[in-house]
This record gives sequence, structure tokens and C-alpha cells, in this order.
Amino acid sequence: MSEASSLTQSDDVGGVYDRCDAAYLRQLHEASGMDETQLARIACLSVAQVRQLIAGGDSLFYSTAVKRQAYKRLLLILGAP
Repeated sequence: MSEASSLTQSDDVGGVYDRCDAAYLRQLHEASGMDETQLARIACLSVAQVRQLIAGGDSLFYSTAVKRQAYKRLLLILGAP
């Protein structure tokens, strides 16, 4: 049982980085006080891509892997745990 609970804990810790949760990203963005242009510049993304990550959708990304990488970059910039 300890092995199963260990897996659950590791899933919770990495969970925020494993999925693209627009609502969570939006909360972090609002709390940061950083505007979308500044965030895009720091993350080397377009403002449209930042907006899409915050709102949801994936039409501006070449693949889901690229979108996930951009999402992770924003999480790190915004100080996600």
C-alpha cells in the first residue's frame, strides 16, 4: 500500500506540470501582476500563444508537446511549486 500512496503523492506533485490547466495558469498569471506582453517576452512566446495558454485551446502550437513545453515554461516563470 505504501507503494500506491507513493505513486499518488508523486502524481500530485508533478500533476500541475503534466497537464495544461488553463484555469490554474490564469490564477498564477493574475496573482503575478505581470502583463501578457511581458510574460510572452520572458517566455519567448507570442502574446497570442500566452493568451491561448491562459484561455485554453491549441491552434497556435505545432503539437501538443510544444504546447506542453510552453505551458511548463510559463509555470516556471510565474513561480508554480
